[in-house]
Amino acid sequence: MTDGSSGSRLGHATLQGVRWVAVGRVATETIAFGSGIVLARLVPPAEFGRAAVAMIVVALAAILGPVGLTAVLIQRKSVDRCDLEAASFLSLVSGVVLTAATLAFAHAGAPSVFGGETARLIGLASPAWLISAISAVPQAQIQRDLRFQVVAVIDSVSVLAGAAVALGLAAGGVDAAAVVAGGLATTATGTVIAVLAAPSARPRPNREGLANVGGFAASVSASSLVYSMFRNVDYAILGIRLAPRAVGLYWRAYQLGVDYQSKISQIMLRVAFPVYSRTESMDELRRFRRRIVRTHAVVVVPLMCFFIAIAPELVPRVYGGAWRGAVGPAQIMAVAGMAYSIATGTGPLMVAVGKPRALLVWNLCELVLYAILVALLAPHGLTAVAIGVSCFAAGSLLVIQVFLLRPYAGLPVRGLLDDITPGVVAGGGVLGVLALVRVGLGGDVGGVSLVAVLAVVGAAVYAVVLRALFASEWRDLESIVRRLGSRRAVHEQPLEGPVS
Repeated sequence: MTDGSSGSRLGHATLQGVRWVAVGRVATETIAFGSGIVLARLVPPAEFGRAAVAMIVVALAAILGPVGLTAVLIQRKSVDRCDLEAASFLSLVSGVVLTAATLAFAHAGAPSVFGGETARLIGLASPAWLISAISAVPQAQIQRDLRFQVVAVIDSVSVLAGAAVALGLAAGGVDAAAVVAGGLATTATGTVIAVLAAPSARPRPNREGLANVGGFAASVSASSLVYSMFRNVDYAILGIRLAPRAVGLYWRAYQLGVDYQSKISQIMLRVAFPVYSRTESMDELRRFRRRIVRTHAVVVVPLMCFFIAIAPELVPRVYGGAWRGAVGPAQIMAVAGMAYSIATGTGPLMVAVGKPRALLVWNLCELVLYAILVALLAPHGLTAVAIGVSCFAAGSLLVIQVFLLRPYAGLPVRGLLDDITPGVVAGGGVLGVLALVRVGLGGDVGGVSLVAVLAVVGAAVYAVVLRALFASEWRDLESIVRRLGSRRAVHEQPLEGPVS
C-alpha cells in the first residue's frame, strides 16, 4: 500500500495536470473545430479523401513521441544522461529511416495503389517522421517532470499554427495539400516548443544507455506503431477500394462519431501515463484507472447520445450540404466513440505496469482483424463499414477488459460494468427522450431552433437522471468541476475516487 502522502501528491499532480491540459484542450479544440468548419467549405470531400490517406503518415509519426520510443524515459523510476543520449540516437535514426522509406514508397509504390495525386501527398507528409523524432526526448522529459503547463502550451499553439497554415493555403485554392501541410505545421510547432522547453540530449549510441532503454522501448514503440496503424488502416483500405469522395465522407463521419469524443479523452490521456508510472502500489493504480473510466462514461456517453439526436440538423448546417452523406455513418459510429472513450488509457496502463509485449500482441491481433473486417465490408458501402466499426469497438472493449486489464492490473469485468452503468443509463435517457421530442415536434421546428430545444431538454434529462439515480457520480462530477475551477482546491484537496 502506498502511504497517504503519496496518494495526496499524485492526486494534486493529477488535478493540476487535468486542469492545465483541459485549458489547453479547450483552446486547441476551439481552434480545430472552427478551422475544420472553414476547411470543410473550402476543400471538397474528394480532396479530403485523398488527404486522409496521406495524413496516415502524420498520425503514425506521432508514435515517435513519448508514448512510443521514449516511453521508457517516463516509465523508469530514474534516468541518467546515458539513457537520454541513447534514446535521442534511436529516435533520430528511426526518424531518418522512416522518412526515407516513406519517400521511396511515395515515388515507387503509392501511385499504383492510391493514384498519382495521393502519392504526391504521401511524399509531402514524409518529413513528419523526422520532425516527431526530434521532439521525442524533450517531450518525454516534460511529461516525466509532470510539467503539464508546457503540455497545454504545446497542444494549443501547435494546433493554432497548423490551422493557420491549412486555412491560408486552402483559401488560395491548394485543396488537399493544405490539409497535409497543416498537419506538418502542427507537428513542427510542437517540436520547436518542446525543444525550447526541454533541450534534447546529444544523440549518442552508448552501450549502457542502449541496454537500459532499447528492449523495453522497442516493445512500446512497436505496440504504439501497430495501434496507430489500427486507427488508420481503414483509411488506407477505403482509399484503395472506394472513390475519394466516399473516403472523404467516411473521414468526416469517423471524425464526428469517434475522433471528437477522443478530444475529451485526450485531457486525461495526456496525464494518465506519467501519473500511472508514479503510483507506488497496484491499489493506487487501479483507483486512478477506475476514476478515469467512470468519468469518461459519465461525460462522453451522454454527449455522444446527444450527438446522435442532433446530427441530421447539425452536420449539413455546420459543414455544408456536401457533407450530408456523412450523417448516417457518423451516428452509427458514435457507438464506437463511446466504446473507445471507455477504453481510453489502456495502452499507458499496460506500459506503466511493465507489460508492453502483451499490449503489442493484442494490438497486432486487433490490427489484423480490423483490416479484414473493413476490407470485407468496404464493397457494401459506408453504412456497412460504420456498423462493422461500432461492433468491433464494442467487442474490443470487452476483450481488453478480460484478457489485458483483468490478468495484468487486477481490474475485473464486474468493476467495468459498475463504472460505466451511470453514463450508459444517463445517455440512454437523453437519447430516448430526445427521440420522443423529435417525434412530438414533427416538422414544426427545424434547423437551429430544433437543435436549441434538444440541447435544453437533453441537459435537463441528463441532470435529472444522474442526480436521481446516481447521486454519488453527480457529486463526484461536481467535485471535479469545482476543483478544476479553483486554484486553491487543486493544491489542497487530494484526489478521491472509487476503490471497489
